[in-house]
Amino acid sequence: MKKTADYVTRQDLREELVEFKKEFKKELKTELKTELREDLGEDIRKFRDEIMTGIDGVMKELEAMREDSTIGTYQIRNLREEADDHEKRITRLESTQKLV
Repeated sequence: MKKTADYVTRQDLREELVEFKKEFKKELKTELKTELREDLGEDIRKFRDEIMTGIDGVMKELEAMREDSTIGTYQIRNLREEADDHEKRITRLESTQKLV
């Protein structure tokens, strides 16, 4: 503020008010950005936690399905081997029955 005398003029007050408004807006913007960033950060963390919790359930179910698939594949392989063995035995029995 310019000091030309021991008193303050309207122009001096207006200039001070304009400068005060600029500084206030600047500080307010900075404070709002900081608060917004903190609030968003917390919301993002909560959302991420919810997503990860949901994914945990899906992953457990996927793991169980893989185990079931592995067991099923093993059982099918054993049944095919048994069926092949039975087929060979039946063929042998039929060929000997024709001879008799």
